[in-house]
Amino acid sequence: MPEEEYNEDGDWEEDENKLPEFKISGASTIPGGVMNRDIKISGSGRIESDLECGFLKCSGSMRAVGNVVAHDGVRTSGSLNIKGSLMSDTYAKFSSSAEIGGNLDVVEAVNSSGSLVIGGQLSVEGHSKHSGSTIITGDAVVGSIHASGSFKCGGLLNAEGLAHFSSQAKVGGEIVVGSIRASGSFRGGKALEVEEDAHFSSSAKIELGTSVNGRLSTSGSFSSGGNIECEQGGHFSGQLETPESLYSKGTIDITGKAKIGKHITGADIFIGVSRTSVIKTHRPRDASLIGGNLRAENLVDIEDAYIDGDIYGRVVRLGPNTKVLGTVYFVDDFVVDKKAEFAGNQQITNEEL
Repeated sequence: MPEEEYNEDGDWEEDENKLPEFKISGASTIPGGVMNRDIKISGSGRIESDLECGFLKCSGSMRAVGNVVAHDGVRTSGSLNIKGSLMSDTYAKFSSSAEIGGNLDVVEAVNSSGSLVIGGQLSVEGHSKHSGSTIITGDAVVGSIHASGSFKCGGLLNAEGLAHFSSQAKVGGEIVVGSIRASGSFRGGKALEVEEDAHFSSSAKIELGTSVNGRLSTSGSFSSGGNIECEQGGHFSGQLETPESLYSKGTIDITGKAKIGKHITGADIFIGVSRTSVIKTHRPRDASLIGGNLRAENLVDIEDAYIDGDIYGRVVRLGPNTKVLGTVYFVDDFVVDKKAEFAGNQQITNEEL
C-alpha cells in the first residue's frame, strides 16, 4: 500500500494511486473487510465486522463490532467505540471520548485529550501523551509517557524512556521505567524499578520494593513496602516510610520525618539536619525513627532522630533530640550535642568500619 503524507495538523494529502476516500456524513453502515482507501466519518457510522483501511478520521460517532486496522493513522474528535482492538502503523489521536474493548497497538505515537478507555493492553513504540482521563485494564508498554490527566493502569507499566505524571496516577502491576517524574498522587501496586532518576513531589506509595539506579528525590510523603535502593543518592524532604531498609552508594539526606523499620546505609547520612539559619524547634514528636543501624562510609550527621541500633561512620555527629540505643563506632571524630543521648561509643579502624 502506498505511503501517505500528512501535515502537522494530522490531515492527509491525497495519493492518486489510492481509491477515493469513503465518506459518511449521515447515518450509514460499513460491512467491514479490507478497504484500500481512507475513511472519513462526520455523521454516525457503524462497522459490522473487522475493518482494514488507510487513514481513519471520525468527527462524528463511530461504533465497530470487530477489530480495526488503520494503517495510515487514526484521528477522532467525536465518539469512538470499538468492541475489538485498534491498530495503526503510524499514530492515533483522540480529542474526545474513545472506548476500545481490546488492545490499542500503535507504532509511532498516541495522543488523547478526552476520555480514553482501553479494555486490553496499550502498546506504543514511541510517545504516549494523555491530557484527559485514561483507564487501561491491562499492561501499558510504551517508549515514553506523559499523563497530565488522571491515569489508571491495571497491569504492568513499562516505559523505556521518561514516565511523567502531573495528576493522579495508579498502576496495579510492576513499574519498570527509564526515569519517572510524578507531581500528583502516585500509587504503585507492586515494585518500582527505575533505570535513571526518580522524582516525586506529591504523595507516593509503592506496595513492594523501590529500586532506583540513579537519584531518588521526594518532597511529599513517600512510602515503600520493601527496601528502598537509590544507587546515586536520595533526598527526602517529606515523610518517608518503609518497614525494611534504605540503601545507597551516594548521600542520603533526610530533611523530613522518616520511619525506617531496619537499616540505613550510604556514603554520607544526614537526618534532620537544618540547611538554613532559621532557629529550629526540636520536639520528640518530630523525630525520625530508625529501627536498625546507621552505616556510612564517611559522615553521619543527625538530629531529631531515635536510633534503635548502632551507628558506624568515619565522623559521627549527634545533634539535639537524638537518642542512640546502641553503640556509636567512629574512626576519626565523634561530636555530641549536650541534648543528645547514646549508650556508648568506641573508636575503630578503617578496616573495622
